Amino acid sequence: FLLMANKYKFFNGDFSVSLNVYPGTSIESIEHYVKKLMGLEPDAELVFTDENGEYVCVCSEMPSGTQIHVRVCKKPDVISPEDASFVWDIDTKNDTHELHDNNTRYGQPENRSFGGIRATKGFSSGKHYWTVLFSPLVCCMGGGVCTKSDEPDSWKLPFCNSAAFRKAFTGTEGTGGSGLTNSVHVGFFLDMDSKVLQMHKVGEPKILLQFEIPDDPKYQELYPCLQMKHVAWLTLTSTSNTPPIELQPMEE
Repeated sequence: FLLMANKYKFFNGDFSVSLNVYPGTSIESIEHYVKKLMGLEPDAELVFTDENGEYVCVCSEMPSGTQIHVRVCKKPDVISPEDASFVWDIDTKNDTHELHDNNTRYGQPENRSFGGIRATKGFSSGKHYWTVLFSPLVCCMGGGVCTKSDEPDSWKLPFCNSAAFRKAFTGTEGTGGSGLTNSVHVGFFLDMDSKVLQMHKVGEPKILLQFEIPDDPKYQELYPCLQMKHVAWLTLTSTSNTPPIELQPMEE
């Protein structure tokens, strides 16, 4: 009899490829050809999701026409608590989200709720820099700063806006889990003397998102914070006083 192949479509951001898969093809072979067709490194670690951002396991028995989203996940360099000026405050997270690796890795293994978390230390003066690996970076996710009295999972934080964050670092807008991105490594530079918070992709000097901080007593001390929904992990990878490269102003 004639063996018929199932046709699957794989998406990575705006890029997509089609692959004919015959029944009995191994998962390893499917991953191999997805990497090859998408121009990904052979040792890249892939995660597959449906259009809602839920994890799926690919196989050759999926119905023909199935659409799968591909994300490339990076393994973060875990910072030791002794080398960090702060970690994430376990008392500020909700019940569905988790903390691991000495309270440096924050996320949730299932898409159960929107949550936020605040750092164990705030800053009232000087310059402060930290980096966070968003793996992957999806909608309803962001980072910035908040006050000690702010609820870190509030949608209305003035210096942590998930919609603006997504647009700045992925170039896309909207909600839901479709068409999402790979891991993104973000640097945060807080200058409390100049009252400004700047964000950029690690290794790239261009500032992608910036918040001016009003000269208001309620913003006298600010804490690093994160917000997230969906299935992802946000890892604190470094803390210091200044960025390792000179940042370039945002384009008008």
